[in-house]
Amino acid sequence: MSNLSDTASLGAGIAVAFVATIYGLMTANIVCIPISTKLKKRLKEQLLVKEIAFQGLLSVQQGENPRLIIEKLHGYRHQILANE
Repeated sequence: MSNLSDTASLGAGIAVAFVATIYGLMTANIVCIPISTKLKKRLKEQLLVKEIAFQGLLSVQQGENPRLIIEKLHGYRHQILANE
């Protein structure tokens, strides 16, 4: 595209740029965006599982009643269902 006075090469350059843009858009929408969406969802799920385990360990360390710990950790069920 360095020589804009040559119309034959200008048309070919524009065509190549257009096709490359279309391929880029298709790749992004068909491959990259769905993969990133799945990765974000899995990351949120993993963080929630780690948070539940952490809260359970803290409760055990503080000597809370096991039934109270179970009820507290069941409260995270709403967050899990909201993420689905």
